[in-house]
Amino acid sequence: MGFGVNKIKGSYKNKLYIFLYSIYYVFAFFMFVLAPTSFHGILPELNQIIISWSILSITILIGIMWFSTFNTGHLIFVLAIFAYLTVITIISNYYDANGRFSLARIAPIVCFLLFTLLNFKINISIRLTKFFVHFFMIIFIIWNYLIIVGNSFIENYTISNYTQLYQEATSNMFIKKRPIMSFGIYTFASLFYFLFFFINKSFWEITRKKIYMIYMILLLVVNVLLVSNTAAIFSLIMAYYIYRSIKKPFFKVLMVILIIISVFLLFANFNLSEYYLESLNSESNGFRGRYTDYGTLNTNLEYIDNYFFIGFNIIDGLTYSDSGYIVYYTMGGILLIITMYFCLYKFLKHNIPNNYLYILIPILIFEIALPVIIYYKFIYASIFFIITMKAIENYRINKSC
Repeated sequence: MGFGVNKIKGSYKNKLYIFLYSIYYVFAFFMFVLAPTSFHGILPELNQIIISWSILSITILIGIMWFSTFNTGHLIFVLAIFAYLTVITIISNYYDANGRFSLARIAPIVCFLLFTLLNFKINISIRLTKFFVHFFMIIFIIWNYLIIVGNSFIENYTISNYTQLYQEATSNMFIKKRPIMSFGIYTFASLFYFLFFFINKSFWEITRKKIYMIYMILLLVVNVLLVSNTAAIFSLIMAYYIYRSIKKPFFKVLMVILIIISVFLLFANFNLSEYYLESLNSESNGFRGRYTDYGTLNTNLEYIDNYFFIGFNIIDGLTYSDSGYIVYYTMGGILLIITMYFCLYKFLKHNIPNNYLYILIPILIFEIALPVIIYYKFIYASIFFIITMKAIENYRINKSC
């Protein structure tokens, strides 16, 4: 009798545990895709920013304590990085008294380092993951179609609720009708579309349902319309994956022809060739706007030559975006660059061991443009992505048994 009662209690506890894990998954999706980033087109004030990072911190800690295995060695490594940056901050203040310690510098780094402690070991229903993929794609298609055709309601709604980075960043996206959905700027949108592309690719591989191939093609087409150097790179990767995913030679040839025709029509009707050339040659953004002698990042390098790394300080006149590599180098030198990406590598290797390079390499490429791994939506996106990929892998294993 006692064994039976314990079994029932154990079963109930397990169901409750999976239910809470599913809520965690749904919450990550909402914060990644739908949570507003501005109010009436105005960027959040300091107290709202603190609340946002606090919610993210709590989300990460819940994941560590409830849904993840704990790695003491990695925690010690994370604490060592934090201690190193604290020492750098003190030294920086010695060399330049104008440096100001800032939570805006410490919160993203600490949240990212804690986030890399996550090592999810349980699975949710494959049906739930499929539902949210379809749900996202419906939103993706409608929202971006309305942007492309110039719908005023969706333009005002997006600018009002999803302005990011700086005040005019999102509104500028509508000058060329870039299909950014809720992601604020084209660079972030391109990376997040790639994550959903990879999820759909994985579903295609295990189900062979045509809807997932259609989703992959739509994500590729919309990514092309984003018009940026980053979007161009991700579009090439997407096109390659689509080509590899089709097994029959006839359909491979047909797909190549259709993509060539589609790209030709897109470039002809949307002036994409001019936009891409403008992005490539721009001296105010893109690669040249960042990495040349007159680029935005050169100021950081000149400062470090004259002073020291800045740690958690803010120094007026320096750039804190535009390149993950330069941002981390400015804060803590080569050592910080290595440790940040090593932590990212460990996180992906632990959570998706069979696919981590397919995600790690695109992220490392993206970091040339922006320090996305310390962007709070990236962390929510990664939680959603990892849980989805684990559910797909679990389904693949059970299906093959």
